[in-house]
Amino acid sequence: MGQVKNIVWGSHFEYLLREKLDVPKEQLAALNDDAVKDILNALFADLSFRRTMQNILTEKVKPQSPTE
Repeated sequence: MGQVKNIVWGSHFEYLLREKLDVPKEQLAALNDDAVKDILNALFADLSFRRTMQNILTEKVKPQSPTE
């Protein structure tokens, strides 16, 4: 299940780069692991982004009760 989640998350990441930043597929194909890590580190270096992420996670990722 973890690999499927990674694939889904990766596809969302690629979609956002293409749609929000207008990055062509060819440029995305040329990205290596270090470049992706640099992009993510730059995002998380931004305090506003981190606060937004914390709010999203607080709202959407709540522990389920044992009966669920």
